[in-house]
Amino acid sequence: MELDKEKIRYILNYFPNLMTEKERLAHRHLIMLAKSRGRKEMEKAFKTRGYFTEDNEALKLTELGFEKLRFQIAERILIEERENLYLNKCPKCGELTITPQSRQCKNCGEKWHYIRVGSFVIESFLERKKSILNRKEKFQVIGVLKSGKIEKGNYLNLTLIGLNSKPEIVLINKTGENNEYGEELTSLEFNNLNNRDKERIIEYKKGAIKFDITSEK
Repeated sequence: MELDKEKIRYILNYFPNLMTEKERLAHRHLIMLAKSRGRKEMEKAFKTRGYFTEDNEALKLTELGFEKLRFQIAERILIEERENLYLNKCPKCGELTITPQSRQCKNCGEKWHYIRVGSFVIESFLERKKSILNRKEKFQVIGVLKSGKIEKGNYLNLTLIGLNSKPEIVLINKTGENNEYGEELTSLEFNNLNNRDKERIIEYKKGAIKFDITSEK
C-alpha cells in the first residue's frame, strides 16, 4: 500500500499503540513543539508536564522533522505490525475509510451501517484459567449494553483501542448486578482472544468507549 498523508493520519491516529516507545516520545515532542510556536511560557509548561523528551534516541528521531518522522513511523508499522493493523476498506471500491469504525466510503459513497447491531461499554474483565474440569481458557468482559442487542455469533469491535480484532461472542450472561449508575451488567465471553488483545483490554480505562457490536467482521 502506497503511503500518503491520509493513510499516515489513519495509522498514527488510530493505532498509536503500535509505535515504539522512542517513536512515541519523538512524535509527542514535535507535536508539542509545534503547539508552543516558540512561546516560552507554553514551552515551560509543556516541559514541566514532561511533554518534551530528553531521551537521546528519541531526540535523534526528531531531527527528521515532523512529516518525515510520521512517514517513517507509519511505514515501519505497515511493514512490521501489519497483522496488528486494521485497515478498514470499502467492500465495494477497496478504498481506505476515514476511521476504523467508518461504515460509509468517502470515495464511492457505499454504506454498510446495517452490520452494527448494538453498542457495549466495558466495565471490567474476568479471566478463567484452564482447569481439570474446564480445558479451555476463557476471557470475559463485563459491561453495559448501551444500545441495540447482542446475540451469540456477533462480534465486539476492538479497533477503537488500537487492535486489529473483532472477537466472536460465544456466550452472553446477565450477571444479576448493576453498576454504580444502576445499569444492568452483562458478561460477554470469547474463545479467540490472543494475549495481546487481553493485555490491551486490561490496560483500557473502563467506561471510556462505546464499542460497536456487529453482525459481520
